[in-house]
Amino acid sequence: MDRKEMISRARDAFREVLVAMEKSNAQLLQRDPDIKGLVVTLVRHVEDARKPENWPIEEYTDDFAVYHPSDTKQWQELFMIAAFYSKDMADVLCFMRNSGCELIRDDTYGYVIRPIIGGHGFHNEQEYDDVKRPLNQFADALLPMLKRLRKNYPDELVQSTLSESEV
Repeated sequence: MDRKEMISRARDAFREVLVAMEKSNAQLLQRDPDIKGLVVTLVRHVEDARKPENWPIEEYTDDFAVYHPSDTKQWQELFMIAAFYSKDMADVLCFMRNSGCELIRDDTYGYVIRPIIGGHGFHNEQEYDDVKRPLNQFADALLPMLKRLRKNYPDELVQSTLSESEV
């Protein structure tokens, strides 16, 4: 069964269960009283998943913000988004940032991760390559995250004035 078919079947089943739960003598619930218990369990699981204390985030800090503060909001959001996908992915991104990376706006990818070589960043390109290597396994997930990040942080609008010739 493909994803679309499963979603369609689930939608139909949930609709039928909800309609039955609204009635006092629903045949569906009389034939299988476990259905109501399953719905209650599902609702409790969803409500628990909404609570921030149950989120899969540990603590991802942007220690490199001291040296490069202009993209710290983007990094913090990227850590959070990545943590929902994979703790390992978020760990690698956090280590990369704190070793010396910045996020650069990009028209194609939304943002790209660029190493800072020298100074407070990586000692050389090889060190950066070694640190980012584990991120390769998450490339398919990372690209949409970087595009989403760009949507959340669009370019700043520049206010200008009209010249007399434009009036």
